[in-house]
Amino acid sequence: LLEGRVEATQLYLRHDIKIGDLCKAIGTNRSYLSLYFKRQNTTYNAYINGLRVKHFIRLYREAVAAKRTFTVQQLAEESGFRNYATFGKAFKQQMGETATAWMRDAAE
Repeated sequence: LLEGRVEATQLYLRHDIKIGDLCKAIGTNRSYLSLYFKRQNTTYNAYINGLRVKHFIRLYREAVAAKRTFTVQQLAEESGFRNYATFGKAFKQQMGETATAWMRDAAE
């Protein structure tokens, strides 16, 4: 249900999304969804930020392929991150390196 109603609709791009919004989207309650995340050994925030990081990577690759100019901050905002510091922390947590280092490695 998460994949179909949250990921496919890109609900995670909303800056203000709360766990209650996910519950409504998939038709469940907060307790069940929290338990699901716990069983997956993750949290609501880690789940949402993981989707946002994947979205950032997709946007980055599309921009590079199309030879469009962009800023990392612009792509981070388009990926649902409210601020760059949150993006930086989430990216490093998800990918194991900073976005700048990742982009440098991806360009090689």
